[in-house]
Amino acid sequence: DDVTVTSSDDNEICYYLDEDGDGNQDSDEAETCEDGSVDLDQDDDCYEVTVNEVCEDTVVTITDESTGEFCEDYSVETTGEVGEFNKYIYTFNFSAEKNSYSDEGVFFAHDEDRAFYTLEYTPSGDENQIVFTDDMWTGDLISDETGGEVSLATSYSELTSGNAYGTTYDYATITAFGFGATHELHSDDLADYVDSNYNSSSFMSYVPYIKYDDDSESSPIDECTYDTNDDGSRGDLTSTEVCYDPEESPDGTEQVVIENAGTVDDGTIRIRYVGVVVSNLDCSSTTDTCLTEEFENNAEVDAFPGSSIDEIQEASARLVVLCAYLLTENAGDVYLNEAIEGGSDLACITTESTGGSDYSGYSNTDSLIIVDPDATSSTSSTTGTTADYAGSTISYCDDTNDGSLIGNLSSYVCEIIGSVSDLWRTVTVETTTESHVSQSVRNAETGQTSATMSFPASSGAAGNWDDLVAALSNTNNEDSHILYFDGTYGGATRGTLTLSSIEVPDGAWTLIVENADLVIAGDVSYATSTDYSNIPSIAFVVQNGDIHFENSSYHNVGVYYTNQDFDGDTDGTSRSPVNQQLTIDGSVYGNVQPLIDDCRYVAPPTTEGGGLVVRYDSRILLNTPPSLSEYVDVSTEKAIN
Repeated sequence: DDVTVTSSDDNEICYYLDEDGDGNQDSDEAETCEDGSVDLDQDDDCYEVTVNEVCEDTVVTITDESTGEFCEDYSVETTGEVGEFNKYIYTFNFSAEKNSYSDEGVFFAHDEDRAFYTLEYTPSGDENQIVFTDDMWTGDLISDETGGEVSLATSYSELTSGNAYGTTYDYATITAFGFGATHELHSDDLADYVDSNYNSSSFMSYVPYIKYDDDSESSPIDECTYDTNDDGSRGDLTSTEVCYDPEESPDGTEQVVIENAGTVDDGTIRIRYVGVVVSNLDCSSTTDTCLTEEFENNAEVDAFPGSSIDEIQEASARLVVLCAYLLTENAGDVYLNEAIEGGSDLACITTESTGGSDYSGYSNTDSLIIVDPDATSSTSSTTGTTADYAGSTISYCDDTNDGSLIGNLSSYVCEIIGSVSDLWRTVTVETTTESHVSQSVRNAETGQTSATMSFPASSGAAGNWDDLVAALSNTNNEDSHILYFDGTYGGATRGTLTLSSIEVPDGAWTLIVENADLVIAGDVSYATSTDYSNIPSIAFVVQNGDIHFENSSYHNVGVYYTNQDFDGDTDGTSRSPVNQQLTIDGSVYGNVQPLIDDCRYVAPPTTEGGGLVVRYDSRILLNTPPSLSEYVDVSTEKAIN
């Protein structure tokens, strides 16, 4: 009989002879391929027919010419090669931690962070339409243990507004969906494109784009164009290049549809969307041994929707949310006269590796933290037993007993706890310092005019450092480089000294504040010096007062001592977790817990990403501030030993 094979589109039709009907091509008969349609003179023989490169909505018919009917055994099987699918994630504050597109199985974030999710599909060339879906597009990701959540940003305000604290961020990297060289190389043009097209009046919950193999600038994928039917409805697709269907979106139909995907032959198709992180961690917990929240979700791509190719691919990404942490570097002198509350050992986070779980990268820094040996005890949350470490030196990293030692320090810190002789006991250090202060300011006379003073005295005023020296130098010993502020001036009981940004010139200086709070409202910095024998250095010694670092203060130098508390902004406003990191280049002594509680910034330790970073500065040895020589000598000796 004559059999006609036809298709509604100009597809390639291949056929071969199978005389014995076993479904295999006869060895003496070659496969023949033609376009459009073909007539087969079947007679008593059997033919196997395959239609390749089948377009969407193609109709293939096989008709027996003698009867005009379809063959009873007729079936169409679609074939095609599936491309490669991956999913990546990185976040605003953690972008520089590692290569954003190396699949290490875990990425970090903090409360109020923004997570940039990216789906990546590398076409084989056989695809036409591909469909992306993701768990986050059908509902928020919820932590089973804490109730924290990560949700899809579906409005412009979700990118620019904070969660728990109502802060407005409005950073270009967030509003540009994480595009730009800071987060992803060769995407500066995309950042400009998104800034121009995605705003409060025109917002999409995703950005489709092409990343090129030759590392040229990435480009956005355009919206598809279609014919219009007589009734006004959308007709057939008219776009011939890769494009996206504007009627499909994560916040509408819960999928993204890409047309003409097979036309991309020199790059990858990527879909970028943003997750809004709202943590529910109790960062003040003293019993939680792993202060983290984890969110893992899956995405899928169907490269041949509606066909017989059933090879839907999956990819997942894991997000771990952390609490803020203290970070010390360069063997800095951080004397904690009160043990830090809470904290956890991030060894609880495991990543996949060849040999099993590998968390070696999550312990960081090699600096020295000293806790008063009278207070160095720890109670295990698992056994209830209390260990007393007074008079001993022990490393948190070497704790092989009950794992309780790490509880004295904040997340990410694997440090040293130790006793360094009686000279380092709280009562000894504070008594010695009090004696030095008393000697230094005996019979001091200054130009102080009030128990509440600020430098500069008014906004925009110049001569900040010069005015400070003129007002607080001891006129009985002007060459001592000791400045003195008395909070009981004029009969007051407690004063306040506020310093906006100041630059310390050549020489060693000490500012002593008694019976008053010292408020650092700007950055304290050192002037550039060419006199290496007299480089700038400064110490701030506060007796019977707190040291406050306002949210407007970011990077400070010097030794900071108080026999009371370090604290944050005087109006009680916490520092932003996004961009208000606090760094001190020098040394600190006092109760830092209130300041740690206030510093909510979180970023990678590899980029000095603690909420509070204390980085030891050796200039305190090279040009020791006056009245601190014995204190510094002791701390240096013990830190080195």
